[in-house]
Amino acid sequence: MFQHGQSRLNEQKSCLTAARLLRNESHALSILITDSGAQKQILYCPGFHAHYKEFDSDFWWNYSGGTRRVTSYSWIIERPSVPPLAPGRKLLTRLTEVTNVAETELVADCVISEVPDTNNFTRIASTSGRVDFHTTSHLNGQRPAGGNILFTDLHVNWRNFQQMQLRTRAGIRPGFWF
Repeated sequence: MFQHGQSRLNEQKSCLTAARLLRNESHALSILITDSGAQKQILYCPGFHAHYKEFDSDFWWNYSGGTRRVTSYSWIIERPSVPPLAPGRKLLTRLTEVTNVAETELVADCVISEVPDTNNFTRIASTSGRVDFHTTSHLNGQRPAGGNILFTDLHVNWRNFQQMQLRTRAGIRPGFWF
């Protein structure tokens, strides 16, 4: 995805206007990712969709008439339709602005909670019409165990839930943790 450097990120950013949540990506961004060699299945974490009796990746891949994709990862990239993160955190805008590539998050497992009940990780109301509720990734009972984080230097680390913080602003639902 980053083989073409900053111009590729700028192109992706301009393609993201249809995305609304951290876990949604635009149709155009997903084409850039798959054209770079990725298969759509890698954009769906088995830990996020394990609770569904049947997981229909085509439904989520063509969500909203194919104008955006719903994945099971949080895309920490600024785009017009995604509100800013909670104070102290910001969405990635340009790779050239990254001063510490080993500590700057790019993508994270979907660790989500209902809002305002941020202790509810297993019954996050869905507006998809496909499922009634979503459940966060990597549960340990009723609470998240943690999640994988992809950093801008392309290494991945596991972050225990105890080290995560709610990153979305108050009133934004669902709440995203990383």
